[in-house]
Amino acid sequence: MRQPNRLSEKRLRSTKHSKTWELLPDRELLERTFSSLDLQFGRFLERCLDQLKEELETKELRFRPHVWLSDEFFCPDGVPGFAVPFYLAHPRLVTLERHQMLEVEGGSERTCLKILRHETGHALDNAYRLRRHSKRRKVFGDPKIEYPEVYTPQPFSRRFVKNIRWSYAQSHPDEDFAETFAVWLDPSSNWRRRYAGWPAFEKLTYVNELLNKIRSAPQVLRVRSQPGRLAKMNESLGEHYQKMRERFQVDFAKQHDDDLTTLFSVGKTRGVRAADAFLRSNASVLRQRVARWTGIHQYTVDQVLKDWISRARAQQLVRKKGERETMLEVVAALTTRTIQYVQGGHHRLSL
Repeated sequence: MRQPNRLSEKRLRSTKHSKTWELLPDRELLERTFSSLDLQFGRFLERCLDQLKEELETKELRFRPHVWLSDEFFCPDGVPGFAVPFYLAHPRLVTLERHQMLEVEGGSERTCLKILRHETGHALDNAYRLRRHSKRRKVFGDPKIEYPEVYTPQPFSRRFVKNIRWSYAQSHPDEDFAETFAVWLDPSSNWRRRYAGWPAFEKLTYVNELLNKIRSAPQVLRVRSQPGRLAKMNESLGEHYQKMRERFQVDFAKQHDDDLTTLFSVGKTRGVRAADAFLRSNASVLRQRVARWTGIHQYTVDQVLKDWISRARAQQLVRKKGERETMLEVVAALTTRTIQYVQGGHHRLSL
């Protein structure tokens, strides 16, 4: 038997197998490894990256970051490029991400571009070694400060621009620079008018002056490394999502009982809907509304809701007001509790 034929048949079987993963149910897809997916940029990512390139050209910036697929958005220190998450490369993986994490970070062109601009800010910072500039350190702070595991956002502060959620610019001087760059690059930001009178305006003005100076300059750093490249990752999707759920896990105290007995009545009442059934049927709307107002990940909000549902069922709580009024009160209470959680220093870095 001829060796080339056996290899060709093996490659054919492997190719056929690699193309069928998109038809698998979630349970089986979660068993697949990242490297076995053999992913390339799909149409969605190509459109977003083309838009990013166009924005860089409009600003007359010579710099172009290199981009690769990995398990999440990140820009490694010292690399003039960044990674984007695997799920944005294919609609089937977008569906899996939503099933596993309840939302898709960067799932729309608008939100994806916000993050791409942010990561480009990091990559450009690396490419030109801007952290060495004394004025950059003066305006944004010392980049050598250790990254915190958690931070306490001040959502109404005017010292920082607003781009991606979680008031992310406040987490570290490097994130502040990347967020400021992202707003500067965004053609719809109208930053001169929107941030006029804000302390953050000084940062935007500095970024504008700095990039005018280096827009045509050659990169100082030109490495093309791709840490965490998807094709080299043997972790399964199931293992990945287990780690992601642990990242967003909530450890709230038992004070939820006080919230619930304020919102609902104790004891069964004929003809009145049970509190746990009310919360369960409205969980999707509650998650989305609270996440929109607080910026916290829907998975985290869902953990609170699951705890509320369990406690409401155990205490046999029932709705004591009308559907609409109860909905408004639950959204307010859940938003308040989530904000207290964030401001208590429990909000974890995620990008």
